[in-house]
Amino acid sequence: MDVVETVKLVGALVGLLTGFFVVADRVLLHRRIVTWHRTEHNVGVSIKNSANESVLIEDILVSPDGWAVAWSNELGDNVKAAARAIKFEGEEPDPISFVLPVDGERTFFTVRREQTLPDQDVKIRVRWRFCRNRWLPQLPVTLTANPAFFASLENARI
Repeated sequence: MDVVETVKLVGALVGLLTGFFVVADRVLLHRRIVTWHRTEHNVGVSIKNSANESVLIEDILVSPDGWAVAWSNELGDNVKAAARAIKFEGEEPDPISFVLPVDGERTFFTVRREQTLPDQDVKIRVRWRFCRNRWLPQLPVTLTANPAFFASLENARI
């Protein structure tokens, strides 16, 4: 094996290791933990920062139309979330963004336009990034629940 082939082999191995590191760091490690939970009056969503640095939650997107998340279970926050749940054509609602500190956790409450159970999957997508590394892309976290999940929560007792 000559010198050129050795350099190419070492370069290829370093590139492969770099690729594995990027995938592990962006996909497997330091993911925000997003979970559903049952509250006294409705279904909530919790976001926990498991990384060792603060993260910026850029937006929380909810689909289908008619669903939104509220900052708290107070009347004013529920009204604002209900207004966000009504999407007008060509209009984007204001994003929900905040900084989540190390080991911090934030709970949101789901608001739906109609008080009936959903007839399709409900998806909540959390877009985020590290506060210090603006140039590194982060994959959003998506949380999905089907109608049977909501039916089981409606029947559960707290």
